[in-house]
Amino acid sequence: MKKSSLISQANQLLDSGQYFLALDLLLPALDSWPKDRLLQQLAAKGLIRVGAERRAEQLLGPLAGQNPSDEESIGLLARIYKNRWLQTGDPADARRARDAYLRGQASGGYYTLINAATLSRILGEHVLAESLAQQVVALCRQAQEANPYWALASLGEALLLLDQPEAALAAYGEAIAHAGRRYSLRVSSLQQLQLMANHGIEVPAELFDWLKPPTLLIFTGHMIDAPERQPPRFPAALEPAVSAAMDAELERLDARIGFGSAACGADILFAERLLARGGELNLVLPFNLDEFIRTSVAFAGDHWVERLQRLLPQANLRYATRELYLQDDLLFAYTNRIISGYALLRAELLATQPSLLALVDGASRSKTGGALSFVSSWPFAERLHRIDLATLRASTPLPAISTIPTQVPETPAAQPERQGYSRQIKALLFADFVGFSKLRDEQAPVFVNQLLAEVSQRLRPVTPADAFLNTWGDAIFAVMDNACQIATYALTLSDAVREESDNCTELDTPIGIRIALNAGPVFEMQDQITGKQNFYGFHVNRTARLEPITEGGRVFATEQFAALLIAEQAEQGQSEFHCEYLGALSFAKAFGSEPVYAIRRKSEQQR
Repeated sequence: MKKSSLISQANQLLDSGQYFLALDLLLPALDSWPKDRLLQQLAAKGLIRVGAERRAEQLLGPLAGQNPSDEESIGLLARIYKNRWLQTGDPADARRARDAYLRGQASGGYYTLINAATLSRILGEHVLAESLAQQVVALCRQAQEANPYWALASLGEALLLLDQPEAALAAYGEAIAHAGRRYSLRVSSLQQLQLMANHGIEVPAELFDWLKPPTLLIFTGHMIDAPERQPPRFPAALEPAVSAAMDAELERLDARIGFGSAACGADILFAERLLARGGELNLVLPFNLDEFIRTSVAFAGDHWVERLQRLLPQANLRYATRELYLQDDLLFAYTNRIISGYALLRAELLATQPSLLALVDGASRSKTGGALSFVSSWPFAERLHRIDLATLRASTPLPAISTIPTQVPETPAAQPERQGYSRQIKALLFADFVGFSKLRDEQAPVFVNQLLAEVSQRLRPVTPADAFLNTWGDAIFAVMDNACQIATYALTLSDAVREESDNCTELDTPIGIRIALNAGPVFEMQDQITGKQNFYGFHVNRTARLEPITEGGRVFATEQFAALLIAEQAEQGQSEFHCEYLGALSFAKAFGSEPVYAIRRKSEQQR
């Protein structure tokens, strides 16, 4: 891709709030153009948005120091300082951020000035705030920009600081008219207005309604009936009524972003109706695409397969696993949680919360991973919306139901057999001690009996009774039932190794640890060499291939693990862990390139 096209696409993704996808373009591009200032700035902007501020600061520090007229770099670096103040609440951090914004004054731009003005007002420096706001008003009114959103929004903010709310409303109204689907613009303005209101600056209530984040919907629903199903639940004749009901709900909820899967019937209809209203579609498939089509689409007819194939190029597509189905229905339940996790990750970036829209017949039998199962596990009752399939069915004349045939493939494709073993969804850890290979013989007892003994003591309280643990040489392999358990274990392990290594003065070689986390379907079987139980499968190998590229002292994870962790936290009403996006990284041993996150406790962001 040409650099100009890449920059244009990255800008569009950043503006629409699709920060992960933008970084998937920008971070590899920096390998090709490492000195390109604009690429560095765009990457830093995305990194700040996803919470990877240390990495953003590494990019911005040299840029901001090179050129006093580089307002963008100075402003982005100041934004990092501002975020730190928002975390700590320390006025000294607020002053540091304000002073950093003031350094952009030499650029002659309004972006750094308006932030300096607002922070000055919050710090109680009213005279300086008023002077800066007046300068911003003059600069914004003179600005000639192809996209005037930020000039108009900054003008509105300055007018609020000057106690001119009516004029501010007019400026923001013009700005919003230019925002379109660039959701990040409105979200950024909304967050700034909330900050101002929280510090006693008068903000008209209308602005919070005008700038509300886009509605993000997760969708679940029943598949279309197989031709022989009796009694009917979702017969083909109901499709027009279901489509109309979906349109009405999407309009009522003002849905703009959707997450779901892509089975025949409700899933595909939802995707089509969302796209028809200009929405953004995110699909997660539970397993290999061809297997998914055979299992969840093709039985309803070739026309459903064709509709799916038309959807896929228009969607952001992910997989819970790319492996085969093997009749493991737990993959559907796992996928529901992964969908929830992805949606929650995205919603956090857009300062909103996802809702669940379900097309269900409450009288149906709940199946593992089915629509009713998804509804029953959804933890936010106040954000659950239903379309009642039974009501729609009752209002559709029965003759119409019986006269519209369902097209069926001539011969159903064969399914690979389970072969006597079923998989389990597990959270997986591989860890490797850094510096172990440099230890001399006389240091081995110290490593085992002192360092490892102390680490083991600290791990004991956070190790579930049913955890699987194995070690060999410098490696640890752990398997647990859920992501929160193993994240706690991993971070405790990381802290323990760092601190106990510092305390272990008899080892002249520093000992660190690399930790990789993953989640997915795995087999538990007897090791035919040792006679002990062990875990096998693609996701075990995948975890092992992530570990070598993990930075010492950090915990890296696959995107499926991050999604599962966020979903589990929501189910448990917790918010302990933060997932920092690192971009698509190349795994060891030619295992491919995949999105990777760093996992840390939220409390660690305040250090």
